Order: sequence, then structure tokens, then C-alpha cells
Amino acid sequence: MASDEAWTKNPKPKVKVEPPKDIANAANILGRAQLMFDLTHLALNTDSILLVIIILTGSTNEHPIQGISLGHHDLWNHGKDPGKLVQFKIIEAETIKTVGEFLAKLKHNHEDSSDLIAISTVFLSSNLEDASSHNVRNPPALLSVVASVRAST
Repeated sequence: MASDEAWTKNPKPKVKVEPPKDIANAANILGRAQLMFDLTHLALNTDSILLVIIILTGSTNEHPIQGISLGHHDLWNHGKDPGKLVQFKIIEAETIKTVGEFLAKLKHNHEDSSDLIAISTVFLSSNLEDASSHNVRNPPALLSVVASVRAST
């Protein structure tokens, strides 16, 4: 606890970054996720936080993604409809791509020479295995752990 308290008193670096601009369209889950990942990268890079939890929520509104005509929630509850499954796969693939870009940004940190992913644990999961049937038995999960210890100063 003493080292954690000492960490809170360490001066944090100043950064020259444009203030973030909120994305008003709640249906733009990819844009909003990208914004959260950018803020998380900045906070980790400046050693301003030690824990982040991001919940990527869906929307009932139509996504601003080409080829998508329904909201995320409607597509999750696809009922095996082939047309909905095609759209659902597009959204899920774009979401995983956005997560991958965030992980790459942590790995190839440009602000300094540190490799942020080497001192991070990243867990990505869904709350459901199959949202259409609300099956919670075997949800997909990704866990990235690199054994490394943050140097205390």
C-alpha cells in the first residue's frame, strides 16, 4: 500500500494533446470504442491510471457502417437469419479490428520507448456465447498476459 500511495504522489507528465471530442451518435460504437481506447492509451502512457475497464455496448440504432441497416442489439438477436448474420459479422469483425489496433498501439508505443502491452493484462470477452438464444454457458474470451513488473520510482 505504501508503494501505491507513493505512486499517486509521483508527478505525471504533461502532454500536448487535443481534448477529446465526444461522439454524439450512440450508434457509432466503433467510433466511441476508438475514442475510449485512445483515452486509455494516453492515460496508460502518462502513468495516470493502473486499471481500466471499458464496456463496449451495443445500440438499437442503425450503425454508421456501410452495409449495416439494423442496430447492434437487433443483429445480436439474429435468430439465425442469414441477412442479419452477414451484418452482425461485419460489426463484430470491425470491433475486433478496433481492439487489435489498440493492442498494436500499446505494443508500439510512440510516445516513448516503453512497450505498454508488456506491463498490461488485457481481457476481452462477451457476456454471451450466443446472443440470439441468450446462451451464457461458454462465452468467448481473449486474455493477454505478459509477465512484467512495473518499476517503482
